[in-house]
Amino acid sequence: MIIKRIYAGRRWTGRRQLAFLDTLSGTRCVARAAAAAGMSRESAYRLRRRPAGALFAAAWDRVMLGHSKSDRFRDPAEGNRRP
Repeated sequence: MIIKRIYAGRRWTGRRQLAFLDTLSGTRCVARAAAAAGMSRESAYRLRRRPAGALFAAAWDRVMLGHSKSDRFRDPAEGNRRP
């Protein structure tokens, strides 16, 4: 039973997914976004590939599409527009 409790604490909850997407929106860095959600980069990609993660994947794509054209002058390391 203890193992199940530990595992349950490491799931991609709705709150963690929102934290990931919010951070991803600002940084465009999957590793930073996953860390902000308390999860690993690898687990984010695993969730994205699973059928149960379809909505998460769609939101992730939407976040990244929002940056593709308008952020050509954004410094990825800073997450801020250059003057």
